[in-house]
Amino acid sequence: PETAWAQALVAIGQTDDAKAIALLEDRVSVSPEDRRAWYLLAWSQWRGGAAVAAQRTFARVEQMGEPQAADTWFFRGLAKHYDDPVAAIEAYRNAQAFRAQEQAFYPQAVLHLARARNQQLYATRSLAPFPEAADSLRQLVSHESYGAFPYYLLSITHRLAAEVYRGSQGTRDGSLVQQNFTDSLKWAREGQRLEPANDRPVTAEAECLESMGDYAAAVDARTRALALASHDRAKWESYHYRWRLHYWLGDHSAALEDLRVCQGLDPASRAYGSLYPALVSAQQGELDAARTRFRSLAQDPDADVQDLILAASGLRILGAAEEAEGLLAGADETPDLAAGLVPPQTSEWVEALLGFCRGQREFAELETLAAQASSPWRLWGEAHFHAAAIALACGDRDKAYQGFRAAERSFDSEMRYAYHGKLIRVQMDTNADWPPWIPPQQATESGGRVKEPATTGRK
Repeated sequence: PETAWAQALVAIGQTDDAKAIALLEDRVSVSPEDRRAWYLLAWSQWRGGAAVAAQRTFARVEQMGEPQAADTWFFRGLAKHYDDPVAAIEAYRNAQAFRAQEQAFYPQAVLHLARARNQQLYATRSLAPFPEAADSLRQLVSHESYGAFPYYLLSITHRLAAEVYRGSQGTRDGSLVQQNFTDSLKWAREGQRLEPANDRPVTAEAECLESMGDYAAAVDARTRALALASHDRAKWESYHYRWRLHYWLGDHSAALEDLRVCQGLDPASRAYGSLYPALVSAQQGELDAARTRFRSLAQDPDADVQDLILAASGLRILGAAEEAEGLLAGADETPDLAAGLVPPQTSEWVEALLGFCRGQREFAELETLAAQASSPWRLWGEAHFHAAAIALACGDRDKAYQGFRAAERSFDSEMRYAYHGKLIRVQMDTNADWPPWIPPQQATESGGRVKEPATTGRK
């Protein structure tokens, strides 16, 4: 059992989630009382994309009662890290408190507390988490713990703070935007000097440069990070963000080349296989080839209702509104609404989303369902994205822009609609006439009317 535990920790360090899960499952089958292994199994399942399994694993170990040791509290924090940052932060603090009773420093708990605080900064766009995140990471720097990793995280902390200040200009000191961007670049570059072969500080620099709008410099940083990356997850991250930068810069061949690599790393991704390459092809003037990608997605035998909705929105974005309406109208009358659900999605949610995209349900119904969910932001992004696609098909670019920006600001995930929304929002910022294949303010509307008008124009 101890060998399996040690091997699982090595697999986690190598970001091999599948191997870690298998080893930890073996561990808990032999030692079902090992709460650390149960919690770590839940964390690995979250990282591996098995959210429902992770929730079940966590519920199983919670039946054993409240942790009574620093390590158990720490692993409990890991188990809740992606699901509930507030609970994770409480667990990390308890881990530190238990360890402090032994007059000892607990760097792992300090590190992950800072990461959870950064996660809150990203998701809530509130500055409340900033002081504890920055203070925790500076502790690690002063203790010389984890090498360049705290520098990488400090860069992220300051970059997120800059974005929050930028989003509230007029109510906060505007100079703090540039100051935090400057600090973000400083920490990223100090981390690079400390560990020149570590890709993470270079990645932090790329993220900061992208946020600052310097896309060409961000491409360079992503390319340098890619050359240093030592495992597939890090390589995927560089490709995942670099193709988008190429797209914004108009380097469509480079964008498609990176997308082909992304699809090879994640063949099941509908975004890599349909949405993203279709947008690039359309920009190259190959509009019918772009639309064919969404037709193929809808006709895929394994396609579920969410794939159908994405295909319809993709066709709308590409100016084929009538075809999108026909696609949705011709769908199975009794579709499997439970297929492909990602918590907090429910069958009721997917049914309402399908109805909205068909023009049979109001957007307010989606807002109500999202507000009732445990993690509303995970639903807001897709609702706003599909509403924006409908508005764009109608030629209402201002309303579409607001919808894509709202999807971006849902901060649901960098693999879901927040990413999709930013992809299009930046393209619309770059080119006020985008998309050229849809005339602005068409006289006829194309299904699924958005009830609420846009409140403001583009930035």
